[in-house]
Amino acid sequence: MELKLENKYDFRERLLKLYDEGAIVAEREKETNEISFKSGVVFENVNGKALKKATEEFKEFLKVEGEIKDCKEDAVVIKFIKDDNELGEFATFKGRAITVTDKEVIINGYDERGCAQALYDIEKELKRNKAPYLAKGERKKRPAFSPRMVHSAYGLDIFPDNYMLNLVKDGVDSIVLFCKGVNENRVGEFDFNDVIERAESFGLDTYAYCSFVNFVSPFDEDAEEKYEKVYTEFFRAHNGFKGMIFVGESVEFPSRDKNVEPVYFYDRQNAGVEDSGKPGPGWWPCEDYPRFAAMVQNAVKKANPNAFVIVCSYNWGYAPEKERIELLNALPDGVRFMST
Repeated sequence: MELKLENKYDFRERLLKLYDEGAIVAEREKETNEISFKSGVVFENVNGKALKKATEEFKEFLKVEGEIKDCKEDAVVIKFIKDDNELGEFATFKGRAITVTDKEVIINGYDERGCAQALYDIEKELKRNKAPYLAKGERKKRPAFSPRMVHSAYGLDIFPDNYMLNLVKDGVDSIVLFCKGVNENRVGEFDFNDVIERAESFGLDTYAYCSFVNFVSPFDEDAEEKYEKVYTEFFRAHNGFKGMIFVGESVEFPSRDKNVEPVYFYDRQNAGVEDSGKPGPGWWPCEDYPRFAAMVQNAVKKANPNAFVIVCSYNWGYAPEKERIELLNALPDGVRFMST
């Protein structure tokens, strides 16, 4: 296969592309166990911004990929309901059941996002069929895990609407933004709240990836006050964040653990400090990390009681099992753990 020569950032066009024109224009007859969308679709019981956006997107999908522009009398009815008893083990975040009958599609969603994801499931099935036909019967689905989060592949913290829509159609439920302060990311001034609000309208949560400078030991006398000044004020300014993620390479603090060098890893590099052979605080499961996490969590929850802290093992997964397990066992209630 001959590779196409691309200009810089050509990949962005693919990230924003929503449809393949004529992809489900039928070249075959409808089978007896299928229903047809050739007459269009009408929706019943549409509630919530994310679901409304999904229904509008589904109509646009039929228009572009199936050349189905007008809604006729025999249009397929898609009805949204909520019945947890019928969902059983699928009565969980984004859980959904799709029941296809002779004339209608009943979507039983555990929540609004489950209902919206059911429409994206149908789109994928129609694309696999390469025709606007859907087999009768029932399908039940739920996410394998959550949150399923991504940084932007478009550009640092840049999430255009079409890109967000493609992410949620692929099952992503959360995005991550680099945060250095109120309205400040790693590049400079940044409107976090705009991204948070747009993401919510697509059914995406937003997490803050902490890039703050933690210059205070959690054992210092005024540590609590100083951590509140940083983290409480940040979450008051950006209350829509679902939580904050802590990864060692971006978040170090003056640890008193004997296994680490108290001078930050990057500070040593920049200052030309002689390497002691010990890792920096972000590269070891420090014994005072749980105290640090607890102090941050308390500060965050003063602004947003529903937000939570996620601790990631990315930089210290190599460390001895004993120290790693001790850290996990000592994490305060409510702090979540991400194993990477």
